[in-house]
Amino acid sequence: MIALQLLVALLFFVMGATGVGKKLIDRIPISVRGGIILGAGFAAALNVINVRLKLAPMTIILSTLIAYFFLFSGTFAKAAEKNRWIKILRNQGIVPAQLFAIIVGPYLLKELPVPQIVWSLTPVNFGYVLQNYTVFGLGWPELKFFINALPMALTAYIIAFGDFILAKEIVNDATAAREDETVEFDASRSNLVSAIRNGIMGLFAPWVPLNGPLWASGLLTITERYKMGYKTLPSYWGGVGTFRAATVIAVMLMPLVTLIKPAFGIFFALTMVVQAFACGYIGMKMLDNNMQRGVAMTMAAILAIKGAAWGLASGIILYFLIEYTASEKVNVKEVKVGNIGCSSSMDQSK
Repeated sequence: MIALQLLVALLFFVMGATGVGKKLIDRIPISVRGGIILGAGFAAALNVINVRLKLAPMTIILSTLIAYFFLFSGTFAKAAEKNRWIKILRNQGIVPAQLFAIIVGPYLLKELPVPQIVWSLTPVNFGYVLQNYTVFGLGWPELKFFINALPMALTAYIIAFGDFILAKEIVNDATAAREDETVEFDASRSNLVSAIRNGIMGLFAPWVPLNGPLWASGLLTITERYKMGYKTLPSYWGGVGTFRAATVIAVMLMPLVTLIKPAFGIFFALTMVVQAFACGYIGMKMLDNNMQRGVAMTMAAILAIKGAAWGLASGIILYFLIEYTASEKVNVKEVKVGNIGCSSSMDQSK
C-alpha cells in the first residue's frame, strides 16, 4: 500500500510538473469529455440502485425526492424568490434530506437502527498508526513492491484523469452564472496538489482509496448551492473550505459520528443521486450534435459498467471511428443521424 500510494504521488507530480496532464485534458474531444461526465452520472446511479437502495429503500427514495426538490425544482426556486423564509429553507441545500433520513429512517420507517449516542471525542492513536502502517515502523518497501504496484498505479491515474475532466466541467458550469468571482481550474496545479496529498499519506497514513483530485458528489452539492447566488454562498472557495473543515471537525465528535452512523449509507446515496442528476445535465449540455451524443452515451455506459480504462479507450476509438473522419470532410454540426433510439428526443431537448 505504501509503494502504491508513493507511485501514484510520483505520477501526479510528473504529470503536473511537466504540464503533460494539462495538455492531455485540453486536447480531449468534447464527446469523450461528455462521455466521462455522463459515465460518472451513470456510475453514481448504478451504485445507488445496486448497493445503497438495499439498505433502506423507502428512506433513500423519499430522501432523494426531497433533495431533488430543494436543489433542482424550478417551482421551489420561484417561490424562494418571493418569500424570505422559503429562500432560507432552500439555501440549506441537501441538509433537509439528510435530517429527514436521520429522523424518519430509524423512528418512523424503521429501516435504520436507532442511533446509540456516545459522548466523547473520537479516539486517536498516532503512535499505533506510525508503528504498524508506515515506513517509520515497517521500513521502506522493497523494490519488488513498487514493481508489483505499477499496473494499479497506472490504473489509478487513468481514473484520476477522468476526475480532472469532470472537475473542470463542474467548475465551468458552476461559475458560468456567477460574475462576482473568478474561479480558475488548473490541471497542472491539481496534479501537483494530488501529488502532495498522496505523498504525505503514503508516508504517514497509507490510505487504501488513495487521494484523488475530487469527491465528485460532494463538489456537486457545493456547486448547486453556489449557483443559487452570492447571498446563498458568497465564495466558491469558502464553500469548499467550509465543507472540508466541517468534515474534519465532525469526525472528531463522537456524538455527531454516532448520531449519523446509522444513516451514513443514506447520506452517501444522497450525494450520489445529486451527482447522477447534475452529471446528466452538464454532460448533455456540452454535446452539440447526434454524433457527439452517440459517442458520449456509448462511452458512458461502458465506463459505468467496465471502469475508467475501458470507458476512455472506447470513447477515443469511437471518436476516431465516427467523428474524426467526418469532421475532416464536412461540418459535423450539419450531419444528421436518423431517428435511431433516443436521438430524436435529444434533439427536442436541445
